[in-house]
Amino acid sequence: MNNISESKNLYGEITLSTCNLPAYCGESAGRAGQRTGDIFENAVGGVTQDVLSRFGNATNNYILEKSPKYTDHYNRPNKKKDFAIKQYPKFIYDSSIKRSANDFTMLDEWQLQKPYVATNTIMIEVKQMGNCGSHVQKLDYDWANLRAGCYGDNFWLVYDYDRTSNAAFTTINYLKKFCLNLKKEVALIGIQFEFVDFSNLQNIILKSLASVNKMQNSAELS
Repeated sequence: MNNISESKNLYGEITLSTCNLPAYCGESAGRAGQRTGDIFENAVGGVTQDVLSRFGNATNNYILEKSPKYTDHYNRPNKKKDFAIKQYPKFIYDSSIKRSANDFTMLDEWQLQKPYVATNTIMIEVKQMGNCGSHVQKLDYDWANLRAGCYGDNFWLVYDYDRTSNAAFTTINYLKKFCLNLKKEVALIGIQFEFVDFSNLQNIILKSLASVNKMQNSAELS
C-alpha cells in the first residue's frame, strides 16, 4: 500500500509506519502534521478494510464505517471518531435477484420488520503521534470519554510514531504501561480497550474476528 514503509526501530526490529514521509517544499509544520495525519488515517482504513474483506466471514457482514458519531463526556452530541467496525446480523444473499452490493435478506424473517442494528461495534481513533509531543497531552480527552462509556463497549486507539526518535520510543513505552492499566480499569465496567500499534493492526483485527466468531458459534451450539 502506498505511503506505508518498513523501517527499523531503535532495537533494530522491522516495523510498519507512515511516519518520516518527505515533506513538501515550503510546507508549514501545521500543514505537514495534517497531511501525515490524513495519510495515516487512510492507511489504517485501507488495512482494516482489506482484512475485513478477506477474513471477515462468508456473509461479509462486517462494515467499516467512516466518521461514526458519539456523544462525548461533556454531553456534546454528534462528535466524530475516525472509524467503526460494525458487525450486522447474518444475511443470506440471493444472487438471482439484482440488488445493490450491500442489499441482503435477513435469515430471520421477523428481523425484516426491524431496521438493521449492529450487533457488535468497535470504535476506532487514529493517532499519528510523530515525536510524541503535544499529541500525547491530547489523549486525556479520549481517556475521559473511554471511562465514561462514550465510545460504547469496545474502543481501539491505533497509533503510529517516529520510530527513529529515542524520545518518542520512550514515551510510547510509558503509554503502553499506562494503557495496560487503563484496559484493566475499564474492563471492570464492561468496556474492552486496545492500544494498537499500527505495525500490529492486522493481527489485532484477525484476533478480534476470531474471538467474535468463537462466541457466536458457542451461542449457536448452546
